[in-house]
Amino acid sequence: MNTTSRIRYNIEQILLPEMFYSNGALMLFKMMGAQGDTIMTLYHQAEQKNSLYKCPYTEKEFLESHIVYHTDDTSLLLLRIQMPEPEEPLLCRAIYLCFDQESSDTMLFLSEQSLSGDYCLCARPEDGTHVNFGSAPERYTDEFDYTADLFHSRAKISPLQVGSF
Repeated sequence: MNTTSRIRYNIEQILLPEMFYSNGALMLFKMMGAQGDTIMTLYHQAEQKNSLYKCPYTEKEFLESHIVYHTDDTSLLLLRIQMPEPEEPLLCRAIYLCFDQESSDTMLFLSEQSLSGDYCLCARPEDGTHVNFGSAPERYTDEFDYTADLFHSRAKISPLQVGSF
């Protein structure tokens, strides 16, 4: 992995999950309609720490959309951050920040490029593990729905699923 990919991986897989689990719903609501502000701040910090690194992305490449799913027992708010096209495996095309309005539970999901070039839907629970759920739907609307289903059934997420592809 080159420097640009390593920095992107660190932002997607480490820094964003840490920020999300530290700030929960506050971060999610702050990002709604904020066209990439938070993410670009992380890239600018990376530029300051590494003088040889120049962020190749613009704020406009980080598109935000969200949906509220109503179930019998709660409402789930999912915020999707569309990422720039991944340059390498393990980088994401989208990141989902999920919030259960009844329990205030949160979870972060990633639509990651696999080694074969397709996409897997994965989660980064608060404990920092990496859970791979296998192939992600191709259409983003189907991926939204699949992510909502996984988040709704999050109590069933097994440590046996933790791993890589």
